[in-house]
Amino acid sequence: MKNSSFVYVIPFSDFERICSTIYTIVQSEGDDLRQSCVFVNIAGAMILNEHYKIKAKVCAGAALY
Repeated sequence: MKNSSFVYVIPFSDFERICSTIYTIVQSEGDDLRQSCVFVNIAGAMILNEHYKIKAKVCAGAALY
């Protein structure tokens, strides 16, 4: 059953393309995506701010166990 009250902030196809692009950049630099959360957050916020004019903030932290 489809939830009609859910609205995407950006089109899902754009979200997939953004994620794929960021993932490709991380891989091409030889980094591990699991250790690149700050870069992913900065790049995502920059794209949302500059391209979509959505006020986005970088939100990243550490998980210490």
